[in-house]
Amino acid sequence: MFYDFGEIPGDKTIISEGYELVDFNVAVKRAITGGTGKYLFARGEAKQALLGFNESMGVSLRFRLKVK
Repeated sequence: MFYDFGEIPGDKTIISEGYELVDFNVAVKRAITGGTGKYLFARGEAKQALLGFNESMGVSLRFRLKVK
């Protein structure tokens, strides 16, 4: 998963890897493995939970990032 925080795409990103669940409101842990810009050497843990689906049947997710 890519989390983009910059005004320029790819300028400030965090990358996480791991499982994705299809269960609603159940958080799964993912490893933060790096990034770009000020997050180049980022490590830590991300939690991701499926909240539901939006009007176009895309997913709505909640993310919590603990970046070191």
